[in-house]
Amino acid sequence: MNNDSCIPDPSAPCTGLGYPVYVVNASSADDIKVAVNFARENNIRLNVKASGHDYMKRTSSPNSLSIWTRYMVGQYQYHDSFKPDGCSTTINTTAVTAGAGSYVSDIYHQLSLRNQTVVDGMGKEVTMGGYLTGGGHSPISHIYGLGADQVYEVEIVTPTGEVVKANECQNADLFWAVRGGGGGTFGVLTKVT
Repeated sequence: MNNDSCIPDPSAPCTGLGYPVYVVNASSADDIKVAVNFARENNIRLNVKASGHDYMKRTSSPNSLSIWTRYMVGQYQYHDSFKPDGCSTTINTTAVTAGAGSYVSDIYHQLSLRNQTVVDGMGKEVTMGGYLTGGGHSPISHIYGLGADQVYEVEIVTPTGEVVKANECQNADLFWAVRGGGGGTFGVLTKVT
């Protein structure tokens, strides 16, 4: 558990050296694409952070470029049915598309206005991107499965700087990997459905 990250505290043997050198406050997939390309071209460690809800402190990395997705919130699109890009089949159930930085508590509230719910975590500070890439444990998982099992499509910026959609019909290997493979491991989520 040595990530060399810490919180500055005069009584703790710690310095600011565990923090990123660069921070990008992303508000679009294009912002993330530029940041990923910059990090790759300059051989800079990259980390992704929305709310920072990670007790292992992996959202802070020394000498890195940190992409903050915390402002990629809302952008909600509600669907009575959903047809993933590139698929010939329509999924006949309700769905919501949200920015990867959207807070679980806000999604619960928005869906409750429509008499709907979602398999999601209970922490108010948890966001969709980290929640789903971590597998998506929920109080109702024993009934409906993990949150990652409920994802129909993601938009993601890959390590090569491409903005792609991944679902069962296109980029299926990436779609499988990001649902529980760890935050930022395979790219940076921008939207989820």
